[in-house]
Amino acid sequence: MTEEEYLSKLQEGLAEAAPVPSALLELSDEAVLNHPTSSQLWLLRGHLVQLGEGDPRWTVDDAVSSYESALALAPDDPEVHEALGYWYDVVDIQLERAACYFASALAKGGGRDSYLGMARVLAEQGKKSEALRVLEPGECPFQEEPEVRELFDAIQEGHWEP
Repeated sequence: MTEEEYLSKLQEGLAEAAPVPSALLELSDEAVLNHPTSSQLWLLRGHLVQLGEGDPRWTVDDAVSSYESALALAPDDPEVHEALGYWYDVVDIQLERAACYFASALAKGGGRDSYLGMARVLAEQGKKSEALRVLEPGECPFQEEPEVRELFDAIQEGHWEP
């Protein structure tokens, strides 16, 4: 299969199945074996492993190593930095490290989820004013989107304080 065919098949499977079945994880392994320089396949493999059904052949270490492989191949891709930011925010809970990845994602043109992630991490660290500033008009081009407004309001009301 071509890289594009793998991406399409894996993305389709990710959208359809939660938790991700082992067969889809096997396909992601095949994909990165056949296209080891594809940062997008490594990134997608990280997502799939995180959402896997608990097959012991794949561990959380496989997810983070997939993200790190993607980063090594595409250091300027904001989506890879964002994925690592969420990894260190939600899974491995290293908030300072998460903030660094979200800051990198934003500096490289990251989208709405990078803004949301950065604001969450800052709020979780007790940096409420900095978190709100990330989501303010003029700073966040997605400020009018419902998820951004909801997070802004939640932080303002103190729901994200440590």
